[in-house]
Amino acid sequence: MGTRIIKMDPAQGFSAQGAGAAVILTSSHFGFPLSTTQVISGGIMGAGAGKSVSAVRWGVAGNIAVAWLLTLPASALIGAGTYEVSSLFGSGAAGPVVISVLALMATAGAFVRRLQQGPPAVRGVGQ
Repeated sequence: MGTRIIKMDPAQGFSAQGAGAAVILTSSHFGFPLSTTQVISGGIMGAGAGKSVSAVRWGVAGNIAVAWLLTLPASALIGAGTYEVSSLFGSGAAGPVVISVLALMATAGAFVRRLQQGPPAVRGVGQ
């Protein structure tokens, strides 16, 4: 992840990981939920900006920030939709079982479709 955001040297990697560990441990101590991916991404950006603000690829960082902003509402909508479908089958185990079976069928369908496409093309070899 770090190589997409900044060109990282060992000291920056140590700093990013140390900052991430401190934030994760502190958050866990106080019982706050967090995303470890977001924490580490922030640590990497901070370590890069500490060396030079121009060292950070802010376009990539912006894409990550947009993804962070979209993740929470998208997860909430998917959770609400899943609950609504599940509640159609009552409050017992039938709803979650039906949703699990549908999810497994969708996963199997995607897997079969991928197998039918054949192996991915290898770029740069013999071309």
